[in-house]
Amino acid sequence: MKQMENKDKETLQIIKKNIYSKGFDSLINKNNISKSKRSSVIGIGGSHIYFSLLEGLTIVKSYKESIDFKDKENFFENIIYLYKNKDFQSSNTSVIFSYPFLPYKKGDLIDGKYMKNTKITKVLPFSDETFTLSEKLNHNFNILNDAVAVNLYNLYKNKDYDIHIAAIAGTGVNISYTKNNEILNSEFGNIKIPESMNMEDILKIYKEATFEKVITEHSLKKTARLHKIDLEYLKKISAKIFALAILSFIEDKKSASILFQGSFICKDKKYRDHVVRIIHKYYKGKLHINYNNLSDIKGASLI
Repeated sequence: MKQMENKDKETLQIIKKNIYSKGFDSLINKNNISKSKRSSVIGIGGSHIYFSLLEGLTIVKSYKESIDFKDKENFFENIIYLYKNKDFQSSNTSVIFSYPFLPYKKGDLIDGKYMKNTKITKVLPFSDETFTLSEKLNHNFNILNDAVAVNLYNLYKNKDYDIHIAAIAGTGVNISYTKNNEILNSEFGNIKIPESMNMEDILKIYKEATFEKVITEHSLKKTARLHKIDLEYLKKISAKIFALAILSFIEDKKSASILFQGSFICKDKKYRDHVVRIIHKYYKGKLHINYNNLSDIKGASLI
């Protein structure tokens, strides 16, 4: 780690302490990922449902629609209806579930359990109940988190790094990282901002907030409007927090591959440049950084 300002170093360590105490294993062994001849991916995101059919890593067909919050009772049934009637079926189908859930092994597959009262900032398009995803979907598909899916693609494309990081900033915020042969999901965005992390006076307005709230674009715009604060100033603070969070994972590694995904980080070049500049400023190891807004789909096809 290059010489870091004491304030930034302290902030990084506070973030690291809080991130490492949470999150969970995706149960996907990174040595088992491989390209399939044909595969399908169903994505259940923060604002959209999307379907993709792939030949190898090439997306040959796709469909996307906004989440229907009106028909919550038939939410999962409607997903399977689209999966079948839009002709996205294949013997190798994975589901990207972009909400916190507990993964568990179900034979050779990975299922997931969503727990009611889970604290997240996204609007939930389903009832406040505990359920397993295979039961709701009435199919046995591999279930994985979006950040984990991005990191699978990162692993496949960028080999021989000590750590692989997937960093998402879009409707939500999350970080996936590798440790030994495991791909871990930090659920970083849902972690509460520590009171001790007073890196800027402006953060006082974010008391009781999560990392997601101080990083996502829609939250920054809302905060700028409500508190009459310059949006570009808020973005710089947000970018610094995001960059320090990433650095907290890679600071003691000799090499790191970082793959960004999300509507904010991929489309707002100025914001992304802020994040990348801070990472380059402080990280001294071998570094590979890229961004790809379809990497979750390609990554999910590899299991």
